[in-house]
Amino acid sequence: MKGFAKAPGKIIITEAHFVIHGSNALAVAIEKETTTVAEISGTTVISSEPLGLVANIPNDIPSGLKPLALAITELLNYLNEKISKHSSFFKALCRSSSSLSELCVQYLQSNNLESAGSIMNFYQSALSWLGISTSELYRIVAALQYSTYGAKIIGAGGSGSVICLCNIKQAEELSKEVSKASYDVFSTNIPVKGVEVWVQKH
Repeated sequence: MKGFAKAPGKIIITEAHFVIHGSNALAVAIEKETTTVAEISGTTVISSEPLGLVANIPNDIPSGLKPLALAITELLNYLNEKISKHSSFFKALCRSSSSLSELCVQYLQSNNLESAGSIMNFYQSALSWLGISTSELYRIVAALQYSTYGAKIIGAGGSGSVICLCNIKQAEELSKEVSKASYDVFSTNIPVKGVEVWVQKH
């Protein structure tokens, strides 16, 4: 018997780093789905062809994730040191984050993209203060903030990814311009379907 799960990808519009310290965050599904297969055969094997991962659970970390796991550990160690030096300021950011996440939901629901984008820009400033990304990404974000409603790094700052909030016309123009710089780029909507789960019997 095999179990299947298909799920859309996700991005975090407000900040993930504050979540582990008790704040709320706003996560949004995107039209980048993957299907995972789990099969019980002595050991539980989970595989995802789109992600190129195969894992024997619970003891195996997929080889493709080992460098990422190491990078995340190093990043968290750096953040813990930074936070401990500025604990009062970081606590204030965490308190503000919950309120801003709720406000961002309201802005998106009312199609107030300019105000939602300004919140994204605020979070980018917070991430810049944390110092968890690269100068190249900061330059990309700065350029996108100038020409869109808002932009910020995602993936905890270590994934090399950036999101921006814009209208359809801006998305088409930006896709062309960013592609010229040899960066991967795609535009996405919020998908209608969520997670789908089903079982296939032998």
